[in-house]
Order: sequence, then C-alpha cells, then structure tokens
Amino acid sequence: MIAVRRVAVRFFVDVGAAPTVLHAYRISALALSGLGGPRSAEASTAAAGACLGAIVSDTTPARCTHEPHGAVDTHMSIREPKREGLILCRMRVRAIRSGRRRWFRGLTLVLLCLVTTAFAQPQVTGISGSLTQQGMVTVIGSGFGTKANASPFSWDDFEGGIVGADLGSPVIGPAWTFLSQSPNPSYTDIRAHSGSKGALIQWKNYSISAFGWTGQGPYNQMYISFWRYMDPQDPSAVPVNHKILYLYPPSGTTGQDFMVGAVMASWDQWRYAVQSQPSSGWVLPNGTPNNWAQTIQKWQRWEVFVKMDNPYTASNGEIRGWINGQPTVDVTGINLSDIPTEWMDFRIGHLFQGYHPGGSDRSFFDDVYVDTTPARVEIGNAPTWSACTHREIQIPAAWSDSSINAAVNAGSFACGQQVYLYVVDADGNVNANGFPVTLCAGADTLAPAVPSNLTVQ
Repeated sequence: MIAVRRVAVRFFVDVGAAPTVLHAYRISALALSGLGGPRSAEASTAAAGACLGAIVSDTTPARCTHEPHGAVDTHMSIREPKREGLILCRMRVRAIRSGRRRWFRGLTLVLLCLVTTAFAQPQVTGISGSLTQQGMVTVIGSGFGTKANASPFSWDDFEGGIVGADLGSPVIGPAWTFLSQSPNPSYTDIRAHSGSKGALIQWKNYSISAFGWTGQGPYNQMYISFWRYMDPQDPSAVPVNHKILYLYPPSGTTGQDFMVGAVMASWDQWRYAVQSQPSSGWVLPNGTPNNWAQTIQKWQRWEVFVKMDNPYTASNGEIRGWINGQPTVDVTGINLSDIPTEWMDFRIGHLFQGYHPGGSDRSFFDDVYVDTTPARVEIGNAPTWSACTHREIQIPAAWSDSSINAAVNAGSFACGQQVYLYVVDADGNVNANGFPVTLCAGADTLAPAVPSNLTVQ
C-alpha cells in the first residue's frame, strides 16, 4: 500500500556557473513512500524531501543524489520555480538497493509543492529618485539582507579638499592619518578617476608613505575598494619591495598583519600576504591582471575582502580579491592566524623600496571605500555581473531587506550612459542580471514581470 505523508526540508543549492550565488528553499511537499519495501520507501521519501526545489535557475537542471541506505538519483522539473506559493513539481526517481539497480518503472511523482524563499540572491525590481551625481535613489527589491550600519565605515572621493594640502577628513568616516615622512599624502588635481581631484602619494625621501586610520574597531573582516593609478619614475623596473595596503592588529600586540598587493624584484606577481602568526604566508593570484607591468600607468579598481579565522583555532579564513571587477584571488578555508586577531589600523599606499630619492615615484588614489561587510550597491557596464569590466560603488544611507537608499556615485560613467544596478549582500551573493538605468535621468521604474508558465528541465 502506498502511504502519503508530508515532509519539510531546508537545504542549499549552488547555481552552476555562478558559484557566488546561493539559494535556499524551504519545501513542504507530499512524498510517496511504501514503494518496494521499507528501504525503497525511505529512499523515495528522502529523494522527494531532499531534492524538491533543486531547480534554481533557468538553465541549470536539477540533479540530486541522496544516500540513506541505498542510493537515490532523481531528476525533477518545477513549473515556475522562482515564484513563491503552490507550484507543480515533477520528479523521476531511480533507486539502487543492495547493489541491484531497481527502477520505479514509469514512476513520475507529480506533487504540489509549497515553496518559500529562505535565502536567495538579491533581486532588484525597481528604483526611484535622481540618478545624478550625489542624487539620492531608493532601490526596491528583495533579498538584500541586513546591514547594521548602512553607510560604509569610510568613503572619500577627495573632491572637498584643497589641492596641495594634506589629506583631511573624508566624506564619511574618521579623519585620515598618516604613516609617512614629508611629503604627506595630499589632495591633487594632476590625476583623478572621478571628478577633478584625487589623493597623491609620493616616495621622495622615505620608502613608506600611507594614509588611513588607527585605533578603530577592532574588526575581524574588512571589505576595501579603491581606484589606483601607479606612476613610477622607471616603469620598466620592478620595485625592490612594494605593498599597497596593510591591515594591522592593535599596536603592541602580536596579532596577524595582512597586506594586499606585495610585489618584489624577485617575483613579478602581486601577492596577498599574512605575517606573524602563523609564519608569513603568501597567496598567489589566480587571475589577471596579476603582475607589475599590467597594473601601472592606468586607473584600475582594486577590491579585497578578508575574513579572519573565527574562532582563531579554525581554518576558515577567506581572502578574495578583484581588479576591475575580475577575480584575482579567491581562497577560503585557510588558516590566517594561530592567535586571536582583529584589526584596528588601516593603511593604503604604503611601502616602496627602490624609489628614486627626490624623484617622481608616485601613486594616485580615488574613491576609497572601506567597510566591515561586503554588502554594497554597484553600477556596472554590462547586463550581467560576471561580464562587467567597469563598476562604480554606490554610497548607501539606509538598508533593509527590501529597499536601500543610496547616494549616486557615477564615477567615470557619463551622463546619459546606460548602466546596470547590482546589490551584493553580506554573504557576497549578488543579482546575476543587472537592473538597467540611465545616468542623469529621473528614476521611477519597475522591473518587468517574471514570465509565468515556465518549465525548467
């Protein structure tokens, strides 16, 4: 006799070619059991419970494997998989028991499944407000998650400074402080990525020149984004030792330093590095651009997200890096520290050994954004996140799961240019398809409705 019972399962699935997009569905479904004896009953029930809802994109077929006592392989399609509520599920089940393959001949389970989205990639459905530089917009959608402090910890476009003066207070965050000898980092109009001003670091009399802040936090994870233009006196010579970003633990402690962008004459690839505890270790880039020649005399956007082991006894640290939106390093599950460590000091610019005393080795920075979470809003130059080669970060002021208020940062995008809006949540999930908007136009648009009667195989 066939018994019918209700099961509820919560599970996670990865979306094929977009590993950063993670979905989860909570499923309540009618599962068939009692077919072919107790073990196949368990198998069919487990298959129904574990594999319903595994379709999460329009192109990825659902294939799940579950092994309670025997093995179960299922293939399923769901009508209208992205809609919440009661939907139609079809599943074919194959069972293997005691080494013998046993088919449920012609068996197709046609079930009514109640699907509610538990965790999914952010979805942008509309935008309102002014899409002019520094205009305020409201992004409407779902799955944005939470962000305790909506604004970034630090943000500066350097437009408010006096050319030639030492850097002062950023637009958002504590005043910039220096780790340098004369000349200090200063405002400049020689080069700027956006607007008319940027920050200038010069290595004339000393090998270290940096700006940032000290005594903040402490924090065990950081997301940092900036635009950089490196202008060395001798472009053909790889520096003896050059590092462009440092995170330090509290002064006087033996915690873990972290550096981004370490390049030396003995190697010509940028390294992401840890120092102190455990012994110093380097993470090599696995993408491009990744060497000195590819990263000088041009504006490039650098990003890094680093997360310390938590707890410190676990090997669950993360280092992720991007240049111009393209991944350069992506490592997880690594040991970043053998002692409790959090960061309180942040420095950008930093070390240039091999500079020419009194010469013209210098670096320009613009649109510096520092936060304790990767949750953010971006506009990009392509309709899909992965295809973007130019993105500009936006400046949030209020954040909820269904709406975000943000100040527009057009960066180097021009008025009238169509760009695409993206929201990244605290776990790094992002809407794979951007929401199209036109800069300098009024915004009061909604996304088209999701197609209905969609079958995914």
